[in-house]
Amino acid sequence: MARVLIVDDERAILEASRRFLEKQGHDVRIADDVDAALTELANGPVDVVLSDIVMPGPSGVELLRHVRERLPEAKVILMTGEPSLETATEALRAGAFDYLAKPLSRDDLVATVQRAVAFKVLEDENRSYRTNLEELVVARTARLTALVDQIVSALTLAMESRDPYTAGHQRRVAAIATAAARRLRLDDRQIGAVHMAALLHDLGKLQIPAEILARPSRLSDLERSLVQEHVEAGHAILAPVDFDDAIAAIVLQHHERLDGSGYPRGLSDGAILLEARLLAVADSLEAMVSHRPYRPARPVVEALDELRAARGRTYDGDCVDACVAAVEAGEWVP
Repeated sequence: MARVLIVDDERAILEASRRFLEKQGHDVRIADDVDAALTELANGPVDVVLSDIVMPGPSGVELLRHVRERLPEAKVILMTGEPSLETATEALRAGAFDYLAKPLSRDDLVATVQRAVAFKVLEDENRSYRTNLEELVVARTARLTALVDQIVSALTLAMESRDPYTAGHQRRVAAIATAAARRLRLDDRQIGAVHMAALLHDLGKLQIPAEILARPSRLSDLERSLVQEHVEAGHAILAPVDFDDAIAAIVLQHHERLDGSGYPRGLSDGAILLEARLLAVADSLEAMVSHRPYRPARPVVEALDELRAARGRTYDGDCVDACVAAVEAGEWVP
């Protein structure tokens, strides 16, 4: 049944109450004052405390406050030989589960303790249910996160299969963008959005003819305009997805430039999301240091110098600084 502690300075009440409750199957301990009760509580927790209010030394109300601090889940029932509305109100306001008047009725005593035990069992079950529910939510969230990661990886591989000359580009852009985002002290949610958008930023190329993507020469103006449509195509694919962050918008804006020379909207300065400004720098850096059929890879030092030269004009200055610092610190290696 339950673990019960009875506290009273009257020995006869202690013994009689113990007998009544032990017959109900409870494990009963007794104490004749608050100090002895605290010693008992130190020896092991209880489910119910049944305490007199008026005793030599600290009162039952003071014991109630101790129990509330040490064992907030325990139920405390207070007793007094001087019952009054004021005393009952004080006890309940202090957090007592219930209040009994002396002389005690055996039936009232047993019934009140049983209610306290039943209430505690219900609370324990609810607490266990909430804990299990939280663990279930965490587990399901982890599974969903893993599933999203798998889907993104599959999409990345699909993009790379159509554009073999840029295989690994999305993952490398994600790596430097994420390292730079940490240097900018973005919060975890923003860093996650940057990482996800970087992995998906070329998703719209799935709608570009493969012969254009794989052409080992410079593109004509018409072909280049078709390729530039990949940002709006990627945005159209991602916009219906219920992401917590503006991932679709970041993908749409990652070719915008501070001076308004980018595409597709010609946005400038603050009209461009910070995450998109960062992705623009990371994307440009990775492209410069990677080999293309129509040009060799550029040295990292040269690429960093070009970014610095465009700092605050074409590219966001803070984003350039963060990417450059990440590379120079070895946080990203081409």
